[in-house]
Amino acid sequence: MRVSFGRVSTLGGRESLIIALASPRVAASLDDGLEKVRRSMAEASAQSAEIVCFPEAYVPGLRGQDFEVPAFDRAQQGRALMTVAQWARTYAIATIVSMERLTESGRQIAAFVIDARGELQGYQTKNQLDPTE
Repeated sequence: MRVSFGRVSTLGGRESLIIALASPRVAASLDDGLEKVRRSMAEASAQSAEIVCFPEAYVPGLRGQDFEVPAFDRAQQGRALMTVAQWARTYAIATIVSMERLTESGRQIAAFVIDARGELQGYQTKNQLDPTE
């Protein structure tokens, strides 16, 4: 697992803000992925990062690649999101975790934004237009 750090300077009168970019290895299961998320969050917090960001669809994994993606349903989605939110509160670090979002019309990739108090602030879905449009 690798966590890279960057420093943003002179942000709204603040001297700097440390942002961590987590690069955990592909997870073998949902629980394995969540444990890698937890360790990345703990490491980022220990290095004084205020925000940690995870790769696209890290939970449960990005489909269409050269590895098997674990099954993922709405119950697991809810559990994963609540677990990451609890860790955000525990480690006092804002977290942007990308995961599948299951909807009536299918799967979407979404970036969920959780503040350092563990509260979900919102999410942004990945939307692409058909190339013919």
